[in-house]
Amino acid sequence: MNRRYLVLVERPPAVGTLAREALDLLLVAGAFDLAPAVLFLGRGVHQLAASHDSAPPRPLEALATYGITRIYVDAQSLRREGLALDALAPRPIAVDGAAIARLIAESDVVLTT
Repeated sequence: MNRRYLVLVERPPAVGTLAREALDLLLVAGAFDLAPAVLFLGRGVHQLAASHDSAPPRPLEALATYGITRIYVDAQSLRREGLALDALAPRPIAVDGAAIARLIAESDVVLTT
């Protein structure tokens, strides 16, 4: 039986190393074909805000390469943080509280940052 993994990203990109470590964890899990899902919530939704500088590619841009296609964002957090869904990359699926509860309940392993 395959275990279902869910990684919750709650920290913005510029606060400590936990946010980066969560993304590294996703890439490693993807490399081992664990196909984790990721949910961005709270200030973590800023991880998805498109970069406008000339920095190297962000780890998020590699998610699809590693087979990570289940990318979710908390719709309420988006509104609270003033971000629009169409301005995010990669494009996540917006979910409400009930859908978040289902994602967590259906996961065998939930990791938070």
